[in-house]
Amino acid sequence: MKKIILVQPIVGLLDNIKSAPGLPLSLLTAAKLVADKFEVKIIDQRLDENWRQTLINELRDNPLLVGTTAMLGPQIKFAFEVCKIVKENSKVPTVWGGPFVSTMPEQAIIESNIDILVRVDGEITLLKLAQALDKGRPLEEVAGLYIKNEKGNVIKTTPRPLVDFNDMPDLPFNLVDINNYLPKREGVPTIDLESSRGCPYSCKFCYNPAFNLRQWRAIKPEVFLERAIKLKEKYSLKGIWLVDDEFFIDKKRAQAIIEGLTKIDVQWEIQGVTAKSILSMDDEYLKMLEASNCQQINIG
Repeated sequence: MKKIILVQPIVGLLDNIKSAPGLPLSLLTAAKLVADKFEVKIIDQRLDENWRQTLINELRDNPLLVGTTAMLGPQIKFAFEVCKIVKENSKVPTVWGGPFVSTMPEQAIIESNIDILVRVDGEITLLKLAQALDKGRPLEEVAGLYIKNEKGNVIKTTPRPLVDFNDMPDLPFNLVDINNYLPKREGVPTIDLESSRGCPYSCKFCYNPAFNLRQWRAIKPEVFLERAIKLKEKYSLKGIWLVDDEFFIDKKRAQAIIEGLTKIDVQWEIQGVTAKSILSMDDEYLKMLEASNCQQINIG
């Protein structure tokens, strides 16, 4: 079985203020489908002090590709280093995904050490890309990419539609040791999970209009809760950090999840909420939140 290498870059300040790194959700998400067809190896710069040598060792197996991800900010620097090492030690193609390349693809693709960009959702695109590389098929046939041809010219392939969360399998948690990714929040080891993706608003500071195209997509409450319960039982989880961009777009759905989390007795927090959502809540809804063991809501 051919191998794919995915490298999680250092984030920067966010790494320094936590007791442990959060799950490499971007890479696990991108690997949802491809992990069933190919061997996937995740290297995490935040955990492996010798990640450079680990990467060089893995390159000796001539993997199909080395992929990485980056937000806009310091993480770009550490992702660039991944590609530099790959190019110095192999001819393996380098692939980037994440908010940076979806927001500024023209800036990213001109870098000499970057071969391929996966724009927007990576679940289906990474699988199709790996299959094309494995079979030697033209990459121009794979939707959702920015690529360079033999002359160095940039080609943008057909855009790929956004994925339906409810058609996607759960994350391939077997690719990592979850016990390494439980930072303490409010004193409780907490796992990062995504229950929805995107946001319908067009805030100028945000990556969402470029990445999620102002679309909000959500996992059905019963599906999310079933997965959360399985993780809680398997790893004795005490806390959940919802990394959603905007959790309260559908307040009825949010309430179903909140009530489910309350029943399974976990502490929970939310990364993404707009002030508009908070202001739309009546006293009854706010009292429900207060009683649910919600510890923190980040607005903005």
